[in-house]
Amino acid sequence: HAELNLPSWLDVITSENVPDSTEQYTRSLYWVLGHLTAAPVDSTIAPQNHIERGFTVSLVFCSLIVIGAGISGMTNTIAELAKLNSDFRDTKRKLQAYLRNSHVHRELSTRVLKFALH
Repeated sequence: HAELNLPSWLDVITSENVPDSTEQYTRSLYWVLGHLTAAPVDSTIAPQNHIERGFTVSLVFCSLIVIGAGISGMTNTIAELAKLNSDFRDTKRKLQAYLRNSHVHRELSTRVLKFALH
């Protein structure tokens, strides 16, 4: 942001005598992951101008979209598992009713149910 003459979070890191760009990238990654996971972040690394604040807002917005998609996927998976479980119970109930109505001996019914449902 030197060309725009705006303060930047890099100015803060540079003033702290951060030795190299690897440390700067590490701190940047820490800051981003902290915001994505709602973990505490380094308070010295914060947006210093409107461009960095806009980037931060867009980052948080994108993370909300990603988290929402993840929650939606988990919800759909849980609903699908519940439906499969319901279908399994329905099949078991129908087979039990058929065996009972056909007057199949209890021991044989138990063996058929174990075989059919495993």
